[in-house]
Amino acid sequence: MSTSNTLQIVYNVSPKDLPAFSSLDWKTVVAEQSNLGLTVTAVTFDPSTGAVTFTADYAQSLNDQTAQLSFKFPPTAPFDLLNTTAVSVKLTTDNNLSLEVYSDDEYASAALVKTAATAASLLGLAMFLFGAFAGKLIGIELIAVFQVSFLSLTTLEDLSPSFESLSALGYSCGFAVKGVQPSQATVGRRFNPLSLKAPFLENYNATAAVIAIPLILSLLFWLVNRLKFAGKNERLQRYSARCKGEICFYGMMFSAYTVVVALALDALSSQPEFAGIGIGAVLVLALLLFAVLLHKYPAMFGEFREKFNSERVIQSHFYCFLIAERILTAAILAASPFEPTQAIVIGVLALQTGTVLIAKPYKGDRAWLRPFLNLLISILIELIYLLTPQLGSSLKPYVVYAPFAIIGLLMVAASYSAYFFVKEITAAKAETT
Repeated sequence: MSTSNTLQIVYNVSPKDLPAFSSLDWKTVVAEQSNLGLTVTAVTFDPSTGAVTFTADYAQSLNDQTAQLSFKFPPTAPFDLLNTTAVSVKLTTDNNLSLEVYSDDEYASAALVKTAATAASLLGLAMFLFGAFAGKLIGIELIAVFQVSFLSLTTLEDLSPSFESLSALGYSCGFAVKGVQPSQATVGRRFNPLSLKAPFLENYNATAAVIAIPLILSLLFWLVNRLKFAGKNERLQRYSARCKGEICFYGMMFSAYTVVVALALDALSSQPEFAGIGIGAVLVLALLLFAVLLHKYPAMFGEFREKFNSERVIQSHFYCFLIAERILTAAILAASPFEPTQAIVIGVLALQTGTVLIAKPYKGDRAWLRPFLNLLISILIELIYLLTPQLGSSLKPYVVYAPFAIIGLLMVAASYSAYFFVKEITAAKAETT
């Protein structure tokens, strides 16, 4: 997280392995000549990469400015044959952060946003995991609000420190171990604050446990039933079927946004990794296959079939809409084919909202209320992302509060989802007594 008005300009020199480069005082070699009011704090050289890193503090907005750096080497050997070199650098950050000047109070607010976003994200993840045991639709709907809010940060250019701090919402998408598939491939700058890389397996690896564990449990239940009960234990049969059906689908829906975004980033990167692309494509096809399995084997999928009405096709197959929304929304956020991207995402969410209200796919009185509220909050958050960059100069001081509004909306979603969890558990207990 950015904590001060500091920038770094990195310039690669060649040949990088020239021993004399390591002995230079680079602060006397590199000078800034563009009158941008930069205060140079350090100039370092990395002999392993040949990178000269120019670090400076700034006291005025540098967005879209051009810095002029000069390299003036000592007149002694082996540098006496080198001429003074001038380099023009367009100041656009590779981490998608703004080069505006921010006060200490704004950086303090950003630290608070990061803490609150981390707590909210972990709460959403915990509630999703709880939903595996009581209320899978509640868990899936809630975590989707968190995940879309996190991934929609990619729709913003030149993030302020407070908006950058919202990247802590990434815990709602699970965990990815970095370094699994190292690569020099690059992705657009808007993905860097979210720690999203080009290779698929850099973005999606450990989270695959939410799919693998149910499948392993299903196999274990099947083996025990086969070896000990000759395949006649109905309870073990039911457990095995539910694990590879309902619970595995639960994990697939949790992973859907991340899988599609990771697949798109790998496929569109400068150096595609075909192994990762293949794994991602298989997972997307598996998600689509679940739509067929839900239709043919409804008993395996519990509440993903039981909680929907069946009078009309759009009601009984509403899960197809849920699958399509995740694939489409994630693809839009990854590819960002139009501007503003948020308006397209809002359109997709509005279509789903209209389907919930008009088709009434959910069983029970006011059963539409929970998904409607989740979709409404997602749309409101997208509107914040959409409208914040459009604010005039007189309203700019209030932008610092926008991330707090997003976290507040997420906490509202978590609060009423907790209420519905309690309601669902109470109803389940009443049925068993």
